[in-house]
Amino acid sequence: MSPAGDRALAWLSRDALLHTDMTEALRRGLGFVAAADEKGVLLSVDEGYCGMLSCADAETALRLLQGQDFPLLAIHQAGQERALCEALGMEPWMRCRQAVYPGDTAPDFESADIRLLTEEHLDFLLANYRQEDSEYLAWLLERRALFGLFREARLAGFIGKHAEGSMGLLEVLPEYRRQGVARTLESFLIDRELEQGNLPYCQIFQDNAASLALQKKLGLHLAEGLVIWLRKPGK
Repeated sequence: MSPAGDRALAWLSRDALLHTDMTEALRRGLGFVAAADEKGVLLSVDEGYCGMLSCADAETALRLLQGQDFPLLAIHQAGQERALCEALGMEPWMRCRQAVYPGDTAPDFESADIRLLTEEHLDFLLANYRQEDSEYLAWLLERRALFGLFREARLAGFIGKHAEGSMGLLEVLPEYRRQGVARTLESFLIDRELEQGNLPYCQIFQDNAASLALQKKLGLHLAEGLVIWLRKPGK
């Protein structure tokens, strides 16, 4: 580990749950330390499209970000949101709770017809998941990162992994809700992550009570702080 990496891990270990996305990005080789000192850490992830930032104050944040230009930026201290948006010309996008699965075996789940989704499912995804655009969903399909649960040959719900490594994109069609589809899909993906040696984690909108309840039911631990995603307008 480089001196910058050692400084980064020392800072991130202060709140391991909140910083799971950052430590996993480093451990999985999905990003690198762009800047780090005793007051904060900045990672560059997804080939520079996404930044991940945790630091003591907004002044440190802007210093670490000097010379960087990320279309997306995940910050881990809510009090810095306004100052960073004003200084960087960004806007708030998502406010999330981070949930981390602590076990080494997945929750029990019923056998189900879960398949890898392909490009032929893109139109279906676009019709039923409005939070991401066609380019990103196509990119995930190409990288074999989306899975669907089928009931009698019909796609009942789906889940996947984001570019930075988090589990997400969980959606269940209305007619299949309250039937255990979401629990089965997430348990399946947790099992897959554990098999690959990853620490399973996800980020949930802070006001999504149903999803937060699901994480607790599955045994995930919720970080106290928020991960706030900022984006450049139009991204």
